[in-house]
Amino acid sequence: MLEGVIRLESYLTISDEQFEKSFGLPLYDVLKSFGLRYVKFINNREILRWGRLIASAAIKTPNLPERFFAAGPGRGQYMLIALLSQAIAKEPQVAADNLTGLWLGFTNLEVKLGVRPALSAQEIENRVEHGINVFMAFYANKNQIN
Repeated sequence: MLEGVIRLESYLTISDEQFEKSFGLPLYDVLKSFGLRYVKFINNREILRWGRLIASAAIKTPNLPERFFAAGPGRGQYMLIALLSQAIAKEPQVAADNLTGLWLGFTNLEVKLGVRPALSAQEIENRVEHGINVFMAFYANKNQIN
């Protein structure tokens, strides 16, 4: 049941249908749409509770964290890698990790620990756009964007 809930939550970031429709669209637009939903989801303090629940349940079900990861964060990261691999042939996994780092930064930890309020919709949009701009400039400079 828990795995099903995680999968439904993961679809808030990007559904299978949205993922399929993303191919062939301009990279910036695809990344912005994905990034806005992703950062909004991660920015939620409820994620911290999910982590605690998974850690507690893992005592009785040791493979639960792996299943949780595959149904939720792993699924999203796989999709981001696939989207980026259309434009970045060399090491799209590293590129996806770099981009999510730009989107989340240290602020993510501050929100999770409760030392700062969750990001506003405008702050999320600013972070996503800034992250994409830095990302695109870096990869374009390295001649790695198709």
